[in-house]
Amino acid sequence: MKGYLFVISLLVTLFTNPLQAQDIPLTQKAAGLCQSGDLIGAREVIDKAITTAEQDHPYCWYVKGYIHKEIYKLIEKQDIYSENRDEAVSAIRKSIELDKESEYANFNNKALEYLSKSYYNDALTLIKSFETSDEAVIFAYYDTFKELMGLADPFFTYATFDKDFNSALAVAYETQYYKDNNDKTLINKAIAYYNNVLTIDPLDYTANFNTAIDYYNQGVYKVKRIDYNTDIVELMMIQDECVKLFKQSLPYMLKAYDQTPERRETLIALMAIYRALNDYDRSEFFEETLERLIREGKIPPHSSGK
Repeated sequence: MKGYLFVISLLVTLFTNPLQAQDIPLTQKAAGLCQSGDLIGAREVIDKAITTAEQDHPYCWYVKGYIHKEIYKLIEKQDIYSENRDEAVSAIRKSIELDKESEYANFNNKALEYLSKSYYNDALTLIKSFETSDEAVIFAYYDTFKELMGLADPFFTYATFDKDFNSALAVAYETQYYKDNNDKTLINKAIAYYNNVLTIDPLDYTANFNTAIDYYNQGVYKVKRIDYNTDIVELMMIQDECVKLFKQSLPYMLKAYDQTPERRETLIALMAIYRALNDYDRSEFFEETLERLIREGKIPPHSSGK
């Protein structure tokens, strides 16, 4: 599956400012408890602080966010459904809102970057153990990643992440479909996500190749369902549907071939697609191309798979 997990670390520490200690004593106390490792005690104190005049200070909310982030990280062990993480995000955003002079911008941005990456990682984790019912949560986490990263770094670019995210979803739906190829909605979603990848990068080999295979295999499944009980009208309908699917497969596989003209799997796929379309001349062309490349040593005689 494409996509990768962020290795996330937060090098921000809670800092103390003696000039402010008299103005925000509860916040300073909470920061001290947090630094000593008493996260639960720190949370209790900072929750008191935000009920006082200290709530108007951006550092108060930064400390609250930091404490909840540490609870999420160290006590909850980065639980995917952590409420403390959500609290951390809300507090950091409040700190940014109050920090008119951007005095704490560096600290808040680093905290947001850490938290945003955790949402991205969780989106990929849910995709890897994919259930279709998780899709709404997956998208919510991915959208949160982009929103928070945009606040932390307005110049951050998402194209690579969008591509990997859509590719991962395509593979997840594809896997579900091949477990139960009666559910066409699954393969349609896989193809749609691959097309999202191709919108970002039209030359992506994997998206082109897999989309072609997905269309082709649907046609093959239809052919395999034909038996002696299939009447002539139904047979003609199935044949028309298969031809349509094989034709849909072809342009994607040709794009894959353009990218890797000496890949065994691409050549074999084109042989099969053209044969299914009764274009035996083109099928033989790719068969001969494969044999020639094997003779020239550019492709090994045998392959273990994709």
